[in-house]
Amino acid sequence: MSAGGLFWLMICGFVVTMLSAIAAWVVKSISWHELEEYCKLKKQPELFGHIFDLREQMQLGSEILQNISTAVMAFGAIGWLLQSRQFVELTGQETLVIIGLLAFGLVFASSWVPWAVARTGSVEFLFQTWRGWWIVSAYFYSADCSWSTSSFWRSRWIGCLTRTWWWLYFSMAGCSICHWLFSRKKY
Repeated sequence: MSAGGLFWLMICGFVVTMLSAIAAWVVKSISWHELEEYCKLKKQPELFGHIFDLREQMQLGSEILQNISTAVMAFGAIGWLLQSRQFVELTGQETLVIIGLLAFGLVFASSWVPWAVARTGSVEFLFQTWRGWWIVSAYFYSADCSWSTSSFWRSRWIGCLTRTWWWLYFSMAGCSICHWLFSRKKY
């Protein structure tokens, strides 16, 4: 992958990490009464109940997306910072700089900005973006808890298959990436 591709992979991972961390913080720490009042103000009072029912699913989905995008960001950042060099060629100072940059980026994207948004604009953020987080959570949440009791076991079976498929997919992707990294020509 080119240096430009790795740079944009890092940037996209950074942005997705930050947005999903904001969503996780907001869902975890929102004042539900304020959201209810905001929904009434926007003349959509039934929306509050829908968002409230999906809160656990949205939080789990955004946290899983945050973990995946953090890994993508770290992979892109390390690849971009190393470029064509091997990790063993780095000096101790260069290694510390790379670790420091990654740590700062991760703290900034997954703690500082999400905390600030959750403290100042959580109601507006969740009201405007809840559909996106619901769609994201549909990929990562095994089954909707509001299904009827008769379909409980069927939904758990489908959820188990879905989780198994995702882990199989990501482990195969990880193996492919490792193979690609270690089988490249060394210049």
